[in-house]
Amino acid sequence: MKKIIILFICFTTMALSGCNSENKVHEDQRMDDTKKVEALNEYNIYSGGILDSGYNWYSKYVYSFVDSLKDSGYKVNKAEYDGQIKKLEQKIYEIKNIDDNMVKKAYDYKLKDLVKDGSKDSQNDDYIHKKIESLKARIKDNKAKLISILESMKQGLELGEDGLYSKDDINKLHDIQINIIKEYDSDLKGKY
Repeated sequence: MKKIIILFICFTTMALSGCNSENKVHEDQRMDDTKKVEALNEYNIYSGGILDSGYNWYSKYVYSFVDSLKDSGYKVNKAEYDGQIKKLEQKIYEIKNIDDNMVKKAYDYKLKDLVKDGSKDSQNDDYIHKKIESLKARIKDNKAKLISILESMKQGLELGEDGLYSKDDINKLHDIQINIIKEYDSDLKGKY
């Protein structure tokens, strides 16, 4: 009877120690997955900013706000004006605080996935590796361009700080929109 109990304790101990190492493997995988998700989320903010900066941001932060004032003769409600400025400032803060290193890690994850899913040729393809390195090198410049675009929009909105967007202000907003599109097309479009 004692032998059976001792054998039972030995088998139970061995089984439980095996489970412990298996849990450690799962824990390590979860940690890696969490880091990957975190990096990819940062990348999504970055790449989404680049895609939206050309046309969507202006429409969202400036055009829709100013156009809604058309019926009132472009008179500005101070509370709505302040709210719109705060939304834009929040977007500027979000872009400024994109973690460059996390975006670079996301590019590395994307490269690993691309190579893993691709052929043997893609593993040694210098073009892919050079392209990823080029994209990683542009992160800081691209963020600066995004912030510049947002700051231009903020300056445009601030034209209504006196409580009214004059005809001259509307023309300046139109010029800002044209400059943003030009800046986007020449410096950001397809370069992220």
